[in-house]
Amino acid sequence: MLYQTVTDLLTRPVYAGMVEAPSWGVSLRKGHHEAFISFETFQKIQDRLNGKARMPARKDISQDYPLEAS
Repeated sequence: MLYQTVTDLLTRPVYAGMVEAPSWGVSLRKGHHEAFISFETFQKIQDRLNGKARMPARKDISQDYPLEAS
């Protein structure tokens, strides 16, 4: 139950203050309700869930000692 609630919050644009209904021809647009999270945060979450977001490689990690930061 809790897992499904979290999944809904992370994947449904309505929680970011947006609405859409593709089957009715309504594209993604700002709704008239208050958002729980910002749309920017929603987009970042979608990128991560879809495997598009990657952390940049750290430049302070040596090849000789990968667990030690310079």
